[in-house]
Amino acid sequence: MYRFRGVVSLMFPLAIAMVFAGIAAALDGCSLPSPDGSPTTNAPSGLRTLTPTTEGIPFIPEALARGVAPYPGTELQYYRHRDLIDRAYSWSPGDGSDGGFYGQSGVLVQHDLAGGLALAGTITADNLKPCFAYQVKLEGQSTQPRLSAAGKPKLYDLSDPINWANEQLGKVGRWWCMNDGWNVADSELSRHRGHVIRGYLLFDSIVTDATGHAQQLINLDSSFHVLWRTFGPGQRTQVPGTDGEMRWYTVDSTPVGVYAEWEPNRPLPGAVSLEPGTYQCRLLMTEESFHNDPASLVTWGVTHYADGGFWAHALSDEALEFVIEPSGPPPSEPVIHIEDVTVWAEVASPSVFHAGKATVLILNGDGSPVEGATVTGNWAFNGSALSTSSAVTGSNGVAELRSSRVRAASGIFELSVTGVSKSGCTYDPLANVESGGAASY
Repeated sequence: MYRFRGVVSLMFPLAIAMVFAGIAAALDGCSLPSPDGSPTTNAPSGLRTLTPTTEGIPFIPEALARGVAPYPGTELQYYRHRDLIDRAYSWSPGDGSDGGFYGQSGVLVQHDLAGGLALAGTITADNLKPCFAYQVKLEGQSTQPRLSAAGKPKLYDLSDPINWANEQLGKVGRWWCMNDGWNVADSELSRHRGHVIRGYLLFDSIVTDATGHAQQLINLDSSFHVLWRTFGPGQRTQVPGTDGEMRWYTVDSTPVGVYAEWEPNRPLPGAVSLEPGTYQCRLLMTEESFHNDPASLVTWGVTHYADGGFWAHALSDEALEFVIEPSGPPPSEPVIHIEDVTVWAEVASPSVFHAGKATVLILNGDGSPVEGATVTGNWAFNGSALSTSSAVTGSNGVAELRSSRVRAASGIFELSVTGVSKSGCTYDPLANVESGGAASY
């Protein structure tokens, strides 16, 4: 099993790099808002390599291009041959195998994504398709069908680490039915008993410049549906507060914003976290088609192209493994205690009566006064129960308690503190310096 610990690299042949140099010149500039460094020419030793997938198909069949036939039940992925503003690349795919293209040298993709409290790091790419958007996502690898018991859906064996990771990704991301070749909602899982269901999570994206370069900070804290842009008809409008951030690029003097649509019924962007554990799954870079495929023509009214693509997986790490660590126990509540109790007797009205009075000082573990703590105590006079009183501490941490009055020429007032409470704090009687006091008159 490969260990996912460090930078992953991908290399393409120099010949393809030279072809794309011409493409870059033909397409003019595409500037990036993210950190932009010089292309890396030599991959460090010991790096993992993303390999081209074999899932893509070069062009959409003519019947589908005319929009007269539905997509088949099995997933078909078509490579996209247009840039961020739909300009066609000035190269012929030959046999149409972009998978072969992605397997060439001259292109370098690196990342230092690693586990911890979250999957995070940086993806840096050079000489990919210029002015091009890629989804970054994780996909489960389960091959076991879901079963049923007594007519209810039953999950596959979750003691299998691959199935466990698959389930966690689907719970915060999306589900894909390998049998039907389409997405499945949470509420629809029970209808797919006996099917192989893959969980996957789109959590970020990268956009390349005119040389095919990109650099993007990555932090797995969001769950997205798909990418959209501000260019072209039929594109969805960003929803502030729920969708991902708008990232702006300039392509041949044309400003283009790209954002990720929030995946409904999942935590909002920035609030997604994976369950602690070891994850065995795929890391995928998927071409974004922006719904330029014929199937979206009716649905969205987007301009379609036979070479507009259909979310083809370009590159993958088929043996990704990382560990998400527990975030640890929640911060412990501050511990408070009684530092001082001072009791005295005072003359009450009329003057033939007396009452006991006391101040109780409450401090926290740092020795600071605690405001807003309720202090309760029992009073006794000459050894007999007298009354119960309570008071709340002020900003100085002091509560003032007073007993019922008594009519006696002399005597002893005693106070025993029976409780201290404050929301968000823990009272520790064993830490008390004093817990009561007495005074005579």
